[in-house]
Amino acid sequence: MGLVFGNKVHGNQGSSSTLAVTLSYSAGSVIICDVAPNSGPIISVVSTALGSFTFYATSGGGQPIERWVLKPGSSQTSDTITMTQSATNFITADVYEWKGVDLTSTFDAGGPVTNGGLPSDPSSITTVNANTAVIACFRQNSTASPTAGSGFTLIGGANFMLSEYQILAATQTLSCTETTGAGDSHGSIVDALVAAASAVTPYDPWPQWAPLLSQ
Repeated sequence: MGLVFGNKVHGNQGSSSTLAVTLSYSAGSVIICDVAPNSGPIISVVSTALGSFTFYATSGGGQPIERWVLKPGSSQTSDTITMTQSATNFITADVYEWKGVDLTSTFDAGGPVTNGGLPSDPSSITTVNANTAVIACFRQNSTASPTAGSGFTLIGGANFMLSEYQILAATQTLSCTETTGAGDSHGSIVDALVAAASAVTPYDPWPQWAPLLSQ
């Protein structure tokens, strides 16, 4: 099938310890939650239907961004996903689905690449696997509506946060940045999802020879 971008949702809460969004997704996919807390860190990311996400990476900057991951074992319609930070303040997130990902070796060995401090873009990743989807997330200092960099597809660009992706067919070093908001990021996470191996049906000569052998 190859790597396929699925459903997505952007959420923002101006003054709260929690942010809840709803997302529909398929079994066997990978759900990525990129979240920017203003009074973090994030304590938990929880699916109402399937339980806790797993913490994966943080930029580690003064205004950090975090990445959490869930591999759903069942399909869900309008599942509520709740992010909780350690205090009451601004919080924003992009939550999105990828299909066709290797569920065992999910992330490429070239990542995660995390940068904190201003500026933290551009940020480069060197992939190890041939078929990957590079996913980059940036937290902005003053650009409210950042836009995707050249060659990237926008996932979300609102509330001082940018998420974008680019699908690669070969290993390479890829520089990830923005068009609007370049050089304005306080924190970034760049990673790459690995495509599942294509299923190959073994050659079986028996069916075509069976009629001759039965004569």
